[in-house]
Amino acid sequence: MRESLRAVESSQKKTFKSKQDNRKIQDSENSKNINLDLLVEHDKLSADIILKDQEISALKSQLIAARTSHQEAEALWKQITTENNNLKASIRNFEQIISQQKEEISILKNSRDKLSNLLGDMLRIHIKTDSVIENISFDNQNLQQQINKNQKPTIVIGDQVNVSDLTISILNPELKNQLNFIKSQTQYTSMQQIQAIINTLVKNYNNIENSNKILKDNLDALTENYNLQANELTIAKQTVNIIKTEWKKIISAEANLDKKAFITYNDSVLKSLGRILPNIQDYPDDTLESIKNSEYYNIIEALVASNLHLENQLEAANIALDEKDNFDSIIQTLGVSDINDAPKMINELQNKIQDYHNKEEILNKQLSDAQALIEKSKTDMIVNSDQISSSTHENELLRIKINDLENKLKVKQDELMLKDSENINVQVTIRREFDIERNNALKSKDFEIKSLKNTIENLQSEISAAKLEVKQEYQTIINDLKDQLNILQSKYKILNNKLIEESKLSSDRIKHLKRKYKDQIAGLINANMHQREIFEAAAKKMQAKSAQETQLTEKLTQALQDCNSRNRELLSQLQYTT
Repeated sequence: MRESLRAVESSQKKTFKSKQDNRKIQDSENSKNINLDLLVEHDKLSADIILKDQEISALKSQLIAARTSHQEAEALWKQITTENNNLKASIRNFEQIISQQKEEISILKNSRDKLSNLLGDMLRIHIKTDSVIENISFDNQNLQQQINKNQKPTIVIGDQVNVSDLTISILNPELKNQLNFIKSQTQYTSMQQIQAIINTLVKNYNNIENSNKILKDNLDALTENYNLQANELTIAKQTVNIIKTEWKKIISAEANLDKKAFITYNDSVLKSLGRILPNIQDYPDDTLESIKNSEYYNIIEALVASNLHLENQLEAANIALDEKDNFDSIIQTLGVSDINDAPKMINELQNKIQDYHNKEEILNKQLSDAQALIEKSKTDMIVNSDQISSSTHENELLRIKINDLENKLKVKQDELMLKDSENINVQVTIRREFDIERNNALKSKDFEIKSLKNTIENLQSEISAAKLEVKQEYQTIINDLKDQLNILQSKYKILNNKLIEESKLSSDRIKHLKRKYKDQIAGLINANMHQREIFEAAAKKMQAKSAQETQLTEKLTQALQDCNSRNRELLSQLQYTT
């Protein structure tokens, strides 16, 4: 059956293939000579158009990226310029503040005195630490000598040593008390006491050594602090030398202020002159001449000259005091409550100015790099624009060619339409023949499907009948086994009861009964074994039936798969033919 179906299918496939090949040959011969050159040229142009479109899209993406990078660079340039302007403004402000503070640092005389006092205190602390270190080193040497003596004992284990005879010459009272306590412990041997003394001395030595390390660390910290203070002192000396020149002005002004006492002292003389000569400028000339010739004129002239000189000195002193007050007010406006904090603030300002200068250099470098990037992006944009213009020109030429080809294609399509109208009748006849062949193939396939369904139904009925037979046989075997087991159990109970009844007899009687019933028990065992063999045979038969059933199911599944595959082939052939 299968071979006949395969033969039918192969014959149908061959007929379909031969018809399709003939049809393809006719179509190719009709259209090959007409469309070959046109299609080749069209493919070339389409490939060129695709390549040019790709180049245009790539150039557009490059142009967009260049524009975005240019915008980012411009934004970065604006940000950097604003930051640079802000930094320059802050630097100018700080330079103004520093120029003001350079004039105002003349008040730092007290800082020199404080630093000198601090240096004196540090020197005294250093001297004290030196003395402490010398004392500790001397104690360490003594302890080291004692430990060296104790670490080299001249005592042999076999010698008799009296620990109470040892003399302990140690200045530390606590250690001395510990050693005396060890000497007083008589329950231990002399060697144990000596070992305990050595251990305590070593422990004390280690403690002293640790304390020496701590003192050395403290000394190093003090020396470091001393060096820092010494550096600050040198800086203060330099600042004091700088401000001496400015300080002399104030000192000279303060020295000239002593002339105020002379002015206040001679105030009574001036007042007396005013009382003697009131409104001297309104006197007539002859009176003035008489005054000039008088003996008081020299005194008046000297007093007037001294008064003018003192007035000039008083103005200079007032100017110096005003400058001092202005200096104090400027310091207070800058936030300096104490003049001793001014050097620290100046150092901080100088550090900040240096940082701002460094930042300005970095920003200038970044600005130069950004300018270079902008120039590069401009050149790239120019190159990209040239490429875009050239590509657009090429695209225009290609479009013109494409339009010409489209016109040619329209003409060719019109010609082909005429030829297609001639081929319609041929296609109708081919379609009719194909429909007839397809219907015949479908009818044959329907017949095959029906036969396969009948075989499947027959197999299913056979399987169900086999299952019923197996179940019935299995049930009869089980019922027989149950009956035989019930009979054996009843016989075993009867024999057991007889054995219980006869157990009261003598041992000889029991042996006789055992020999008597031994054959019956053996027969029962043989019967049981026979029943087991029957059961195993039935089980094997059931396994064989199940194997047959699995084979039948496999055959059914295979038949269904074959049927499905044939149906799929038919559908594919139908789709291909349609």
